[in-house]
Amino acid sequence: RNHYIKPSILSLKRKSRSTRCQPAQGYLPDNHNTKPKTSHLHVGIHNQHINLYKSMGPLSQFQSLTKPLASCKILGILFASSWCPDCTPVMPAVKLVYDGQSNEGTSDDGKKTFEVLYVSSDRSAEEMSNIVSLMSFPAVAFEASKERADLKKHFDCCAGKEAGELGMAGKAYGIPTLFIIDCATEKIITADGVSDVMSGNDALGKWLEGVGK
Repeated sequence: RNHYIKPSILSLKRKSRSTRCQPAQGYLPDNHNTKPKTSHLHVGIHNQHINLYKSMGPLSQFQSLTKPLASCKILGILFASSWCPDCTPVMPAVKLVYDGQSNEGTSDDGKKTFEVLYVSSDRSAEEMSNIVSLMSFPAVAFEASKERADLKKHFDCCAGKEAGELGMAGKAYGIPTLFIIDCATEKIITADGVSDVMSGNDALGKWLEGVGK
């Protein structure tokens, strides 16, 4: 069974939230002067690359990632939720970059330039459905709870309020986090895609420079 779903509505409106995000222990916001823990990271072209071949295995082990890894040059994995106020401005910024790639078409080998997969920390299927309906990129289905949990553990990334349940206390990243993957090598071009899309600069062009590095 397919583990990701494709939304149909292409507009995304900012919604006000009163609940504050609870990032995972050890995660610090982008504007903090201290970096997240980097014991399992090594320096890369733009940020750090995570070695996905140590202990956790390759990304191709995840059913939800099989298709985009094979058919795209760059994959963005967005860890976020509809209830998180810090995620609210990030979702439309990611959508803007995603929708803007239509001007570039496909690469010479016929592969799509950029795909995004939403891995949610939403609390219910209805809650997730509300946000997915506003996005133009796929999401790991809410019902695929094990797949979502395994992706969070693989990337050391989850919301603070679910860290205990997932056994991820002290992990490196909270939400929102956008990992940018080189699909050919399965290496991370950057773990700081959120800052890139929020900067207003050419995020996709920056990420393409990291392909094959």
